[in-house]
Amino acid sequence: MVMNELKVGEIFHLHSSSIDWIQELAKRSQRAPLTRTERQSLLEDFKEIDYEEYEKLNRKVAISAKTLRGLLILLTYRKSRQIPRAIYLKAFQDLDRDIFEALHETVFVGIGPRMAEYFQQKALFGDIVKRTASDEINNEILAAGNCLALGLNTASVFHSLRAAELGMRKLVSRLKLKIVRDGGKVEIKPEDATCEELVRSVRLKMESEKQKPIADRKIKKHFKDYENLASQFDLLRSDRNNVMHVRGDYKGSEALGILERVKDFMQKLAKRTSLK
Repeated sequence: MVMNELKVGEIFHLHSSSIDWIQELAKRSQRAPLTRTERQSLLEDFKEIDYEEYEKLNRKVAISAKTLRGLLILLTYRKSRQIPRAIYLKAFQDLDRDIFEALHETVFVGIGPRMAEYFQQKALFGDIVKRTASDEINNEILAAGNCLALGLNTASVFHSLRAAELGMRKLVSRLKLKIVRDGGKVEIKPEDATCEELVRSVRLKMESEKQKPIADRKIKKHFKDYENLASQFDLLRSDRNNVMHVRGDYKGSEALGILERVKDFMQKLAKRTSLK
């Protein structure tokens, strides 16, 4: 999914300010330089403009914004204060025109306040998950939230469950669990195992470790936590299979429910192991 989150309020503020200055600069001779008051007002009006925001619209807007920014920087140098106001007027006119054309060509998607809290949230599952998880997992979580916010409910479920599956594979890998097939003849890596095999490997290992004397255990504690994590992931498997094998679509409430369940799973998982 490719998208740009535009700060539309800032863009329209710049547009409004540009119109005001176009009208102001047109009142006097275009050959005359800016007055001291005008220079101070210009620098004050545009000192907090986030020019990178306009680069998201298109290349023409980016060039116009950078041109204006350069002219404003020149105002701070005494030797450049004789630049005729016509240069500044044209810079504002070009920027205003380019913004108008870019906005006219851009398709905007509205997100209501209730769902906006899920959009572009890099720590949607909390700081502990964001901090301990790999970029791959964090990207899946970000995509799950974005899809939910945009009403792409089945896609949100898809990304939520991918995050959970990646997390489960990390757990199995960190615990150094052995996964075998064909009666123990073939050993496979966690990344190649099925979800069922991942769950079974955790359960078998916990049962095996609990039967050993404490001194001989490779896993010393948190048996119940690992067993609960395996069971929690196991409950997600039916939805994982449904979405992976195109067995139906999900409503918004269902997608949100799964996202919250995966969030709970990932937070508990992050407390027990690194997800990087």
